[in-house]
Amino acid sequence: MRVIRWSGLALLLLACGEGEPAAAPPASPPPPSTPPPIAPSRPLSEAAAFALVPAGEGALLTWAASTGVRALPLDPLGSPAGPELTLAPGSDAVVELDASSAGRRLALAWVIDRGELLEVKASYSLDGGRSFAAAEQLGPTVRAHGARGRLDMSAQDGGALVLYHRIPEGPCMSSAGTCARIARTAIGEGTALERTDPLEVQHPCDPLVSGALWHDGTSYHAVCHADPEPSTLVYAIRPALQYAVPVDMPAGCTPLGIAPLDVGVAVVTRCGDRLVATHLDAMGRELARFSPVERSVACEEGRPALTIGSGGGGPRLHLEGAREELEALLPESIAPSGARAIWTGEALLVAGVQRGELSLRRYQCAGETFARTDVR
Repeated sequence: MRVIRWSGLALLLLACGEGEPAAAPPASPPPPSTPPPIAPSRPLSEAAAFALVPAGEGALLTWAASTGVRALPLDPLGSPAGPELTLAPGSDAVVELDASSAGRRLALAWVIDRGELLEVKASYSLDGGRSFAAAEQLGPTVRAHGARGRLDMSAQDGGALVLYHRIPEGPCMSSAGTCARIARTAIGEGTALERTDPLEVQHPCDPLVSGALWHDGTSYHAVCHADPEPSTLVYAIRPALQYAVPVDMPAGCTPLGIAPLDVGVAVVTRCGDRLVATHLDAMGRELARFSPVERSVACEEGRPALTIGSGGGGPRLHLEGAREELEALLPESIAPSGARAIWTGEALLVAGVQRGELSLRRYQCAGETFARTDVR
């Protein structure tokens, strides 16, 4: 029998503020005839040791290299907007990194491999990535079978930045045996998070931590469990209603990502050699399932609209204000496996690994045409 449990649902409530809904921004300007330069490629220590998030008026690219953990502020079109920063100097082997942002607040965490010991560190910025707090030690983690699966940073509706991170195994609380465990840690100043026991997974699989997203008042996060074959379980939690529900994805499918939609979210899973997308509403109810899934981008009123479905139809996400966690909605020709994609309000930026280096691409709308604009 598998055990996957959060104890103390009432303790999941967070201090979140409610703001007035912002007016929709005007359509993004058309791309210039001569595209501005984009940040050049740079060496990368490991394929999972990078992240890309909106930050303030632009974006922030973070990565690990032989010289340590680095960060580069970007303008909305992906051009360097400030000096490159060193967040954690040294030659420690960083094997995984993730980040998230809420306006000018952002946080990131990374896994250091010291051979017998793997540990998690984190830092944060309150000014859009121009400066960072000293790195904080969050404790040990475990070796994983795959590039990612130990970290997932999430920006909550009220602006809190919370890290879901895998910690060492321990005795199961609800049954005999040993369980894999996932902790939740608030990163940064002014973040309120009630203490909870770790999430337990009695029969884990990789990637264990893969998908944490707050959208329209609901927290979604996915875990991988083997019962007996690898499968995905998604939790949908609405703190304001003290409501939580687990949602099983198709059997034999491992988590790939959770992405926002105009209504609800898309949970994308890998099922052998095909992808399956499940559309969930704010209460975790399944609205539709697409197998195999088709992902496409169209331009409407000068802005991209992302569609996930089959046969050209399905739920959509119309891009207006800055967004992160978009890679699961994009075709692999735009966001290959392992890439990170965001919308800055003016351009879709995609970070990925090419020939061992971290590279950045830019896509924009010109009328009804969606095209790459970082190449001449």
